Amino acid sequence: MRLAVDSQDPANNRLRSTLWRIHRLPRPVLHVSATHLTIDADLAVDVRELEESSKRVIHGGIPAAVDLDCVVHGDDLPLDWYEDWMVDERDRLGQIRPALETACAKLVATGRTTHAIVVGIAAVASAPLRDRATRAPIPAYGAGRSLAAALRRFETYRAALAAALQLDPSPQMLGLVRSLAPVVA
Repeated sequence: MRLAVDSQDPANNRLRSTLWRIHRLPRPVLHVSATHLTIDADLAVDVRELEESSKRVIHGGIPAAVDLDCVVHGDDLPLDWYEDWMVDERDRLGQIRPALETACAKLVATGRTTHAIVVGIAAVASAPLRDRATRAPIPAYGAGRSLAAALRRFETYRAALAAALQLDPSPQMLGLVRSLAPVVA
């Protein structure tokens, strides 16, 4: 005779054990009620910091180094985690990645082309097939007098877009590249 095992039992046991261990820490990190677990508002959480830095980059003036560092190096939730709640959370966090594109443009406008290129490359890395992300570093390359790098970035994007989606670059992308090198695009 085979006994049915509830798959939730091991998970519930691990949760109970974790909650018991957390309460032994020197300061509170969780608030527990009968229906909710909440992380203490004073606890530093990387996702909260990423969200706040992204807001300052998008809505503020010249991005501060600490905010640039946070949005460039902030990680998304792991793609191999498949819990239902994480799909929406991953999508929500993905919406703050345009802070990289905004930061890149602001840095170019203030003449900080080297920083703009670094931030622009991070924008491309976070969404390699996103047209706007790929456009971000191109003006930085142009301002830094690195036309070859701008054209290399464009050609890499054009090839990846064609291979993955059988699409051509957008008119905005083509116009941007033509403005730097009229005979190329």
